[in-house]
Amino acid sequence: MKKYLITFLFIFLMLFVGCKKDPEDQDKVTTADPIEAVHEVNVDGDEVSPYLLVQSVLNENNDLIYSLTYISIFPKNYSYNGNEFTLTGRFYDYYQVDYLTESGKYENYFHKYDYLDSTERSYGQNFMPSGNFKEQLDVLRVLVKYRFTKNGNEENKEIKFQEEIIKFDSTKYNQNDLGNYQVKLIKNKNQSEPFNRYKLSIDLDDNITTGHYDIQTWVEINGNLYPFVGYYHYRPNHGDIYTLTDIEVSDIYSISKIYYNIRYYNNDDVMNIYYVEELQ
Repeated sequence: MKKYLITFLFIFLMLFVGCKKDPEDQDKVTTADPIEAVHEVNVDGDEVSPYLLVQSVLNENNDLIYSLTYISIFPKNYSYNGNEFTLTGRFYDYYQVDYLTESGKYENYFHKYDYLDSTERSYGQNFMPSGNFKEQLDVLRVLVKYRFTKNGNEENKEIKFQEEIIKFDSTKYNQNDLGNYQVKLIKNKNQSEPFNRYKLSIDLDDNITTGHYDIQTWVEINGNLYPFVGYYHYRPNHGDIYTLTDIEVSDIYSISKIYYNIRYYNNDDVMNIYYVEELQ
């Protein structure tokens, strides 16, 4: 059964959340300390479910342009240790994303919620619409502060985690078996536009409900490989992956192949799927 919760989340993202840094936000919080975090399979306090979408494409000058999006859901019903809880008074207070390049260059973005956006149950922000780092991203760190009422008691919590951008390893693509997963990159072209349009879909294993995924794709262009789309700390409760908005790539480039690394973490177990799809 296909689950397209992510589709509705991206409708919200594109229509209701601004894509640029809000100057008023920066007035409320002027500095942010670097996040100290490690990779967490199951974060402590996972009533909220945040993840990062990392997208990169080549522009006409052969520069790799990145786009970073933070997305989170805050469900009403929450399961913990076999018990079901109903959460009320759910509010986001703050989120921060730190990102480092391969040379260690550090940048961050932070957002202090106001009353209106703090009550959103599904929240997304393309906090960096486009940026050329002159090098590839290496590490992502996330901090989320939130509060809610459970069994009549208000709780204030925070979660934080680190994700390392998955690196391409050509030695891993000697088998091409997706198992219970399905992937597809679809290309469309409007003759009046100087770019091709791509949509990416990844159908996940319906039997998996815990842990999280780190997923990275690369595209082959003129014999060279470039990072394409990545999902980090993506939990199964978000459903199958489907990019509602088109990924626009200049038509001076032709994508011949896309490589997938679907990495799944659950407690101490790590599973990797490596797959190559050739485009027609």
